[in-house]
Amino acid sequence: MKRKKFVCRKNDCNQPPYMGGLCEEHHEEDLLKEQRRAVALNLLHMSEGMPIDPELMQEVRRLQRVFWRVCSAAIRDQGETDVSRDADYAISWCISLAQEIADADSAISEGRSPTHSLQSTRDWVWDRLTALESKWNSAGVL
Repeated sequence: MKRKKFVCRKNDCNQPPYMGGLCEEHHEEDLLKEQRRAVALNLLHMSEGMPIDPELMQEVRRLQRVFWRVCSAAIRDQGETDVSRDADYAISWCISLAQEIADADSAISEGRSPTHSLQSTRDWVWDRLTALESKWNSAGVL
């Protein structure tokens, strides 16, 4: 009987597991993703690591106000309703934009220009949040 060969649990990776079923490379990628998410959540919740750039700081303040409203909506409506699902999506959109803002602030502080992903994420998130706000206003949620 042939022994099963243990490999990384990521698709199409045949490297041996390093930690948590992942090879060393994928484990490091997961750690970086977790760190980016933690930075974004600290920025949204506690204003920890606020950007130095005034434009980014103003956008974070605006994003925080929206984030707090969608979190409140998610808490108020914990069922399987459209509001709850919409709020869960909106929370993830806010976190994505906060991650990009934090990355852009780091780039600016290092003398580099922010990546193009900031602007594309910014456009994508604000379009969706504006549409969601309109939907919730017409439904009397906000």
